[in-house]
Amino acid sequence: MIDLHCHSTASDGECTPAELLALAAQNGLSALALTDHDTTEGIEEFLAVDSTVERIPGVELSCCLAGSNAIHIVGLYVNKDNSALQEGLAQIRSWRDERNLAILEKLRELGMPVSFNDVLEIADKENDGSGKVVIGRPHIAKALCQYGYCKDVRDAFEQFLKNDRPAYVNRRKLEAKEGIRLLHEAGAVVIWAHPFVTMSRHNKVTHAIKELAYGGLDGLETIYPDYTPADIKYGRALAKNRMLLESGGTDFHGPNVRKGIQIGFGYGQNSICVPDSFLDAIKKARQKRS
Repeated sequence: MIDLHCHSTASDGECTPAELLALAAQNGLSALALTDHDTTEGIEEFLAVDSTVERIPGVELSCCLAGSNAIHIVGLYVNKDNSALQEGLAQIRSWRDERNLAILEKLRELGMPVSFNDVLEIADKENDGSGKVVIGRPHIAKALCQYGYCKDVRDAFEQFLKNDRPAYVNRRKLEAKEGIRLLHEAGAVVIWAHPFVTMSRHNKVTHAIKELAYGGLDGLETIYPDYTPADIKYGRALAKNRMLLESGGTDFHGPNVRKGIQIGFGYGQNSICVPDSFLDAIKKARQKRS
């Protein structure tokens, strides 16, 4: 059993890379991919850990398709030292920072002043004071809780931070074809993350796949905790018909984010099991390319 999608304190996760690997080993996983949002800062620690679990360096990019549809793409086996990728990640993070400041301004207007230094302090503490962490909405949510404006992170998102809530702000995103190009240049296998969460209608996913495959997409996540059985069936058939690789993972961020999800598993009755055969096929595709 494997998990090809999880996050650490280098972005918006609650566990360090070493802690993620400890949990993976505890849950009997054979392989784990670290796919932090728009950063590779956690990969060095991740690869340095002595673990029985196979470690796969990755990254998750926030991108957009034509028509402004937001999607996330994951790069597996990424070379973190690729200069073009790092330049692209720096640009994406600067767009994140612009968005964070706009969110904080909206919160101030709503009577909930939270400073960027407060948010930065929370993020830095989670990452052992390294100062190398991607600031995101979960850190703002924790600041809201710290000030007593919300009872927990989920409450903060439900009231203020999620789409269509009063403090939500869109942010600029990389075009998907450019994200795919950057990841390929860094040696990665490129996967469309949770397509049936981003686009709830199956026909919209099918239409988007045509554009993404033309841009060089390698595969899609066909197994994910929030999928319905119909999503999984449709996704696996779509991958087969389009000759795309299959991937899957929990999108684990920690015990207090999307509560109930365990690394390598789903939550409640929606438990998942990503087979090792997915990774075998990804490795073969990677070898053919190199």
